[in-house]
Amino acid sequence: MGVLFGQIVGSGAGWPAPGADCWTPEPDAGYPRLTERFDARSKPMEARKTGILKFMNDCTGICWFITWGLQGVLRLTAEAISAATGWDYSPEVLLQVGERVMHLERAFNVRHGFTPADDWNVPKRIIQAPPDGRAKGISIGPHLKGMVEEYYRLMGWDPRTGKPWRKTLKQFGLAGVARDLWGE
Repeated sequence: MGVLFGQIVGSGAGWPAPGADCWTPEPDAGYPRLTERFDARSKPMEARKTGILKFMNDCTGICWFITWGLQGVLRLTAEAISAATGWDYSPEVLLQVGERVMHLERAFNVRHGFTPADDWNVPKRIIQAPPDGRAKGISIGPHLKGMVEEYYRLMGWDPRTGKPWRKTLKQFGLAGVARDLWGE
């Protein structure tokens, strides 16, 4: 359910947030163990945290497939970038970079017509309960709109328009983007 939810709320610019319930835990995102696969309440936070980490990896040029699930990669990445540039990068700074990109991509998509309905009006074949396998009879469908709204709240996005709140954009150095989306 985590990967599916990440796919649904993803920006469309590549592989989105993976969640923390599928192939491996994601300790650097705060998930040292796999989470409950079908707990719809936990998936918005998982998508937020693993999405930030995934976008940070994208910014550094590191393939997420070789780092996913390895504890300490975030710290090692910060140390490597600091050594290569002479700048003082910390894991917290790198996570801010990942989150900044998520807000910027969201602003771009909203600017080009994306709405919250695009996150919950998805094809039925994606959200219907599978006829067999581990998820047999379990559907994300009844939970999806609430999950999207919670994800928006966690991200600092307006649930009515899907826009990152002005305050959120300014917090990440995107005041010009805030003016473009919300006006003066």
